Amino acid sequence: MSLTTRNTPSSAGASFNRIDFIPSLRAGAAWVLWLMLAMASILLAELPALLECLLAILVAGAGGLALWRFVFLRGSRALRALEWPVSEGTFHVCIGVPGRRLPAVPEGCRRYGPLWLLRFETAEGVAQLLVDARCQDARALRRLGRRLFDASASGDAAFPVGRQGPDTIRPKV
Repeated sequence: MSLTTRNTPSSAGASFNRIDFIPSLRAGAAWVLWLMLAMASILLAELPALLECLLAILVAGAGGLALWRFVFLRGSRALRALEWPVSEGTFHVCIGVPGRRLPAVPEGCRRYGPLWLLRFETAEGVAQLLVDARCQDARALRRLGRRLFDASASGDAAFPVGRQGPDTIRPKV
């Protein structure tokens, strides 16, 4: 029979939660639908023809690049994974090439049914992502949702005041 060692320091470092994001065709379809609505509103506006063409080209180019980077997770600035400590602490985003971790602060993360718009402020700028919750790891996404949305409703200082949490939908009793 072996003896148990009681007063030994933990060999594991700080425990982190991690979610690796998976691109979704449903999120891509929602983005393309939004892009088509934006293009239709430009083309139906009473603008000079040259200005309409210029705006349509700019919106299509920017929308296509955003679809490539923020929905299909391609390119050097695409947010591919997110890590956060189990206890209080800062988020880390994994951008582009694997192994490139940047500390990040959540800014304007919102849920739109099964689609989540995640936006994080880093030292290099804003990293954002459109996520389809049905394609992601359910346990990791629930943990992320609790950390992002429940903490924002409780008034945690790490979350901006303008964020909508679960409390904003239900009436206060």
